Order: sequence, then C-alpha cells, then structure tokens
Amino acid sequence: MAGLLRDSVFTENPLGDFNEAIAAIALCYDGEIITRDRHFEKIPELKVIGY
Repeated sequence: MAGLLRDSVFTENPLGDFNEAIAAIALCYDGEIITRDRHFEKIPELKVIGY
C-alpha cells in the first residue's frame, strides 16, 4: 500500500494528500469509500461506491 501511495505522487494525476490518507484508512480497515471522485478507482483492492 505504501508503494501505491508513494507512486501516486509521481503520476500525472496524483490523489492528493487528503485523498491518500482517506484511501489508506479505508484499506487498513477493509472499508469502502462512497464518492464521486474517480481518482479512488485507480487504487487496487479499494472498494469504491460511486453516486
């Protein structure tokens, strides 16, 4: 997971500091994210529910 968040810094579309923290917390607790932000869909193993 740390590598994924680290690598996002070097891409053209980084997640952003707060989104990285949200994603890390959701992954640690096997949670889901409900959002319209499509950046989260790039994270493997993260459950994203769009609306």
